[in-house]
Amino acid sequence: MTTTITTTTTLTRTKCAISFTGGKDSTLALHDVWTQADQYEVVALVTFVPANMKRFRAHPVHVVEVQAQAMGLNYLKMEVGGPDFLASYRDNMLRLRREWGVEILVTGDILPVCGDFMERAVQDTGISLHRPLWGLPRPSFLLKPEYTILISCVNTTKFSPGFPASSLVGQPFNRATLDRIREHNDARAAVAEAEVDLAGEFGEFHTMVVDAPAFRNGRVDVVAGKVVEEGEYAFFEFEEVRLVAREGESHDQNKA
Repeated sequence: MTTTITTTTTLTRTKCAISFTGGKDSTLALHDVWTQADQYEVVALVTFVPANMKRFRAHPVHVVEVQAQAMGLNYLKMEVGGPDFLASYRDNMLRLRREWGVEILVTGDILPVCGDFMERAVQDTGISLHRPLWGLPRPSFLLKPEYTILISCVNTTKFSPGFPASSLVGQPFNRATLDRIREHNDARAAVAEAEVDLAGEFGEFHTMVVDAPAFRNGRVDVVAGKVVEEGEYAFFEFEEVRLVAREGESHDQNKA
């Protein structure tokens, strides 16, 4: 008699957390690991919130909470503060490692605009940094038809005085918007002035994603909002948002 022994190999996926603001970069970085579910397990979205900040104007937390519902993911708000911000970040990394088993922190960084701060923040914490968008040319990876992205904030001082930068706020981040920014840049290049980065990597503008492939439970519907100008900034005030089912789907609706 022949005995057949069957062995089952269980693949261990790497646990990762996403440094998440709700904008295009962090959502695209999330997509990179979300589509590799055989390798990565996304255990949580994490927003690092400065202790002295009343609210994020460019990336409102109440909108991020609805995004997390749309993705069916845990959402953590982790407070960071001074005077030693680096140590504060590291304490949170250690907490992610200890309480959530996080092995990799995924960020949407494209350029070293903050002196590789996050790279230093994960040192000696047992967590590695994964930056899937690092060094990618703009805007080749930005325009994806399955994403709906809104411009949530503009620093008007980054644009030429005659350009109506505040008119971008609340508008879709799409090819038409990029064409407007390119035209602005062409005019600035003619007089040897610095261009606006097409991904807003130097703080020229910020975005919020309201629909994406990872939003498996529905999309974020902006029920009410308005543009608010304060000093050099123009923001979109998300007054009411809710999770709604896409056409042909049925999910509970949650307002925020």
